[in-house]
Amino acid sequence: MSSARRAGTLDERRRISGLRVACGSVLAAPFLIASAPSGPASPASDTRAVAVQIATGKKVFGEVCAACHGMDQGQPSDAHSASLKGQRFLTSWSGKPARALYGRILSTMPQNDPGSLEAETVLNLTAYILAENGQALPNAGVKEPSELSSITIGQ
Repeated sequence: MSSARRAGTLDERRRISGLRVACGSVLAAPFLIASAPSGPASPASDTRAVAVQIATGKKVFGEVCAACHGMDQGQPSDAHSASLKGQRFLTSWSGKPARALYGRILSTMPQNDPGSLEAETVLNLTAYILAENGQALPNAGVKEPSELSSITIGQ
């Protein structure tokens, strides 16, 4: 057999070997995925999710909302701004779905640029305000505005 013919054969064998590896990987992938551990996240990671959401909301509150509402939320800086913490907040919002608070923030805030906040930002702000008022939140955080419909403020 000539050396040119053997080289071609060697190249063909390498190509076929590479195809076998690639095909084997594709065929094995479903089994590897099926055997991967699954199930709900641990309670610790769920708790971290809501903590991160609240912390993110607090940061945004400090940057966007505190100028009018005051950083402690209980004493607004602006006489026309609503209190977002404590009895004054609860008097206005108790018994209402948290989705109503989310909707109010989304459509009317900040006062100098209403409706300019992203939906996720407002979700984080809402979670922060609720948490500051002692409202229980899902351990995994609030991922969708629709989830706020099942949370009644003050209960």
